[in-house]
Amino acid sequence: MSTSLLAAKLHFPRARSDLVVRPRLVQILEKGLQNPLTLISAPAGAGKTTLMGEWNVYSEHKIPIAWLSLDLANNNPHRFMACLPKSAI
Repeated sequence: MSTSLLAAKLHFPRARSDLVVRPRLVQILEKGLQNPLTLISAPAGAGKTTLMGEWNVYSEHKIPIAWLSLDLANNNPHRFMACLPKSAI
């Protein structure tokens, strides 16, 4: 996988300047820190990426966050593992 493609998959989204703050959803994500994994699932365009950008900025817990953007081509365990940073494996 090319370095530029991998960099795009690992780029964490920034909070938008015209952001509509959603404190209830950010609070749910904060509670999710008590678990080993939190899955965000919603239809395309529902604001998942925007929510993650907001949470990254406004989170009460400043912890390291990993970001991996997936697409249909990643529906293969070998390709998926190739996208993960070595420190995450």
